Amino acid sequence: MEAMKAQIEAMAPGEWADFLAWVVGPERDRRQALPLIEETRAEDRDTLWETHPELRPDFETGVPEEVVEGTLFPAYVQPLGAHDCYPLGAGVSEGGRNYVSLHPANVWPPSTPHPGLWREVPVKTPDPAPSTPHPGLWREVPVKTPDPAPEEPPAEVEPEVAEFVQPTGAHDAYAIGDRVRFEGHTYRSLIDGNAHSPAAYPAGWEKED
Repeated sequence: MEAMKAQIEAMAPGEWADFLAWVVGPERDRRQALPLIEETRAEDRDTLWETHPELRPDFETGVPEEVVEGTLFPAYVQPLGAHDCYPLGAGVSEGGRNYVSLHPANVWPPSTPHPGLWREVPVKTPDPAPSTPHPGLWREVPVKTPDPAPEEPPAEVEPEVAEFVQPTGAHDAYAIGDRVRFEGHTYRSLIDGNAHSPAAYPAGWEKED
């Protein structure tokens, strides 16, 4: 806009007179005739659609002021010309949002930066589910928290039984209850100071397996 102002201000007197005559003459007449031209085009388009319905783009009619969340109108498709442009009140969707056309021959996408061509249709927040106002008709059943599963006691690990080693004296003799492995079997000592193997003194040992 500023650049255009600068160009107008830089016009010579003769150029300014020609420009002003064009603005208040042909250009004003053209702009005043635009609504009638668009209306005529819309009528021609509607007649064309009656004859060739396959040319009519898909759009929502009777667009409400609000839509329920999750509702999407037919997707916007870029028109190729006046024969498939969107009429006034046509509803389309783009980018997950709904729009309604504000122009009788709309060929611009809803994402166009030009205001006045489309209006976004807001999403209606659903009303909360009604609840009965009468107490004593229902009772809420509380949810019981399940008891935690009981912990299993750790399995007892049987100590490993060492192989029999021939004692050399009283200091390393086997005491009562000591267990040893001997020739593939497990034995438990029945006496204190046991310095004999199960084979040498069977009475001093009890075989466990």
